[in-house]
Amino acid sequence: DDSEETEDEATDGNDPDAFKQPRPHPHAGARYPNGKFGYVADPTSVRKRHLEIYSEEEEWKMPTDHELSEYCCESPPGEKWEGTEGLKIITEKVQIGGPTPMPEGEGGAEEDGSDTKDPPKVLCLLYSYEKNHDRIEAVANTWGWKCDGFLVASTLTNETIGTVDLPHQGEEAYDNMWQKTRSIWGYVYDNYLNDYDYFWLGGDDFYLIVENLVNYLATVHDPDSEEPQFLGQQIPKGDSFFCGGGPGYVLNKKAVTRIVEDAFPTCHPNTKISAEDRFLSSCFDQIGIQCTSTADAKGQQRFLGMDPDFIATYKGERGYFKSIWEFWGENHGGFKRGIDLVSEQMNGWHNLSDP
Repeated sequence: DDSEETEDEATDGNDPDAFKQPRPHPHAGARYPNGKFGYVADPTSVRKRHLEIYSEEEEWKMPTDHELSEYCCESPPGEKWEGTEGLKIITEKVQIGGPTPMPEGEGGAEEDGSDTKDPPKVLCLLYSYEKNHDRIEAVANTWGWKCDGFLVASTLTNETIGTVDLPHQGEEAYDNMWQKTRSIWGYVYDNYLNDYDYFWLGGDDFYLIVENLVNYLATVHDPDSEEPQFLGQQIPKGDSFFCGGGPGYVLNKKAVTRIVEDAFPTCHPNTKISAEDRFLSSCFDQIGIQCTSTADAKGQQRFLGMDPDFIATYKGERGYFKSIWEFWGENHGGFKRGIDLVSEQMNGWHNLSDP
């Protein structure tokens, strides 16, 4: 097993075949820091390291909000990307690990999934590249370690922060994100399919509220089901919709199997395009699987693909997002905006320069 090689063996440059791509994309696999193929990352390494640190610090206590803001923020809360109105959503609406929202008059909130005997295991996946590894370090140290597994498809392998050099067909560029995504799901299928129940994929400019994602997935998880699940934020497109990539989307094991085995060989295998979310949804459509909405029972959105300030202040009256807000209103109990659009269990924030 290449993943158990010693450091000396992994960096041995005497075998030129070790640097040749062993299989066609999207199954070529990942590379060691020196460029040798065959690297299989340990997705639990980031989590293990943080848990060891916290267990060793017996006197460690959760810092106060004031201490956190002084340590983390260059500006007082409300004066950066969150804005004053966005800050209200963060502090007054969103609950970390709270109960599942229920409609008014139906007995309050359901029990959340946090007390489930066997909560679903989630592998959190990001796409990035070496230039943004300072951002990935911040992600690993804030929310990444909370996932059961954490991996970042990048251009340089660094186990400390969870990045993996994962080549794909074509160049490393934003307008080739579809090919990068194909290799991510191929790598997951080849190495981690049976280790996790769900796989969340998003960008490196997203802050994931892991507790809320896991709680939500606990409510839709059936370990005995063989049905594929493709979950996310529904975005209208013509007479249909797709899972928008901004807030990430979730596949269960069956969905990963179906997309890799039944769709990838013939569904846009050589296309170069940035719209990985639309193309992934299109490939799922071709095999009879649609994006399932993650809106809560109140019709409020768990997955939102923008930052808090935009969500708080956008009125839904103009631009690209107008049709999206209207689509959500038509399908989820009427038009909503601002704080009323946001679920108490939303999964995080997108378009952040410092997630």
